[in-house]
Amino acid sequence: MNKSIESALRSDGWTTQPIASGSFAAEAPSGLKGDFVRNKVFVEVEFGNIASMFRDLFKFQIANRARTGDVGILVTTTERLAKFFDSGVSSLEAAQRLLPFMAIGIQMPIWIIGIEPTDFSEIGERYEEMANLCRENGLECHSFDTAFGARIGVEEAFVPTAESSADDL
Repeated sequence: MNKSIESALRSDGWTTQPIASGSFAAEAPSGLKGDFVRNKVFVEVEFGNIASMFRDLFKFQIANRARTGDVGILVTTTERLAKFFDSGVSSLEAAQRLLPFMAIGIQMPIWIIGIEPTDFSEIGERYEEMANLCRENGLECHSFDTAFGARIGVEEAFVPTAESSADDL
C-alpha cells in the first residue's frame, strides 16, 4: 500500500521525505522526515504500530512550528483491515479516539483518512491459506468469515480518562 500511495503522489507532484523542521534545523534527525508535502500540506502514511502514529502526530506539530506545514493528513487503515495486519496497528478509529487528547500539543488541523479495500476476497483467500496451515499443525483458528465479521479487537492505545491514575499510565 505504501508503494502505491507513493507512486500516485509522486506522479502528482508531491515531494517525498520532507524534513518536518525545514531549515529550522538543517541537520534534523531522520525520524523528523515526513512522507510527503506539497503546498504546506504535510502527509504521513502509517500502517505500522500505533507508537509510530504518535511520532507522525508529533511531526505535524514540528512541521507547523517550523512553518513547513499548515495542514496535516494522516493516512492509515481502518480497524476492520488492521486486525488482519497484527495487533497494535494504527487505525482511523484509534487516531480519532486519541486526537482530542493530543490537542494540547498539536495546533495544526489534521485530516485523518482510513483506507480499506472495497473487496476483502484476496485477504480472505490468504487468511484461509494460513488458517489451513495452522489447522494442519493442530492449531485452532477462526475462519475468515468469523474473523472478518467479529469484533476481534485490535490492540488499542491507552486513552486516559478522568478516573485514570498515575499507576494506569
